[in-house]
Amino acid sequence: MSSIPSKRQPGRPKKAKPLNNVSSLGAVEEPFINAENIIEFQYSDSNWIIQIFSIFKSYKCSVLYMRFLKDHIIFYGKPGDNDKKLVICSFDAHKVFRYYCREECEFMITQTNTTIYKIIMSITNTHNYIILYYNNVLYDNILNFETRDNISDINICKPINVSPPVFLNDFQHQFTDLSKFNNLAYHMSINIVGDNFKKIISKYKHFNIIITTSLADPVDKRQIEFITSVESQSNKCEFTMDNLHLQHKQCTLNNFDNLIMLRTNFNVDDITKYLSVFKKTVWLGFRDDSSTMGGIKLKNKNDRNDGYLELYLFT
Repeated sequence: MSSIPSKRQPGRPKKAKPLNNVSSLGAVEEPFINAENIIEFQYSDSNWIIQIFSIFKSYKCSVLYMRFLKDHIIFYGKPGDNDKKLVICSFDAHKVFRYYCREECEFMITQTNTTIYKIIMSITNTHNYIILYYNNVLYDNILNFETRDNISDINICKPINVSPPVFLNDFQHQFTDLSKFNNLAYHMSINIVGDNFKKIISKYKHFNIIITTSLADPVDKRQIEFITSVESQSNKCEFTMDNLHLQHKQCTLNNFDNLIMLRTNFNVDDITKYLSVFKKTVWLGFRDDSSTMGGIKLKNKNDRNDGYLELYLFT
């Protein structure tokens, strides 16, 4: 019996962009651009870099930090002056295309609105790699940004003004402790389809999220309840796990007599900015407001599995 071919959906099918499958060298022992460089970072996925800096720009991170460690490369920024909001992007040095670090250090870039965002946003899909390198002998506080257009076969190199690097072995300098964010445990986590979730919550502005679920119920029967105002029950709407397109539910909060109550506040606009860039599956974690750092965290990895981006919105 011959199978009936499925009916083609209307519209032009999307083309899947192939990854640049060049074998990664990871962390290397010797510089590959200039022997005087203390940092050299070559990355072969220009789309991921564009997405990262789109997030930094949309959250108005006026100061951007780049921390180069032996095992990781970390970009992070605070939206405005809010210490309870943080955007962190991390790369695994052993999985990226090529990376050299002579001394662990951190750069601060303060001209993000006028300099680095314009440079990053000038990248197109035809650029097949990105290089950041720093040389404290030939240049004075300049982080060089280089990319190559594989159509025109032209190298583009632009300088980025940075503060003098602070070396991590300098114990007199207080570095931002990122572990107080990324080492936190979350009471409940779910995977969401970013675009679908954005459509559901975009009609709200600012509200509390109250998650109630019974551990006695099957996972697919548990409900998540969004309340726009705790005082006004008329603004309540309920969604099941299924119609929110949730996947891989994980509840770790199990000390409420068979009932989970998780409350946290957030601004919808803060989430939709993130979901506008990452429309695929996004990990969403919740912490109760009664905890020291209550709030939510959004996280997703790139297709190469060598980097991830996290957004923290704490109360």
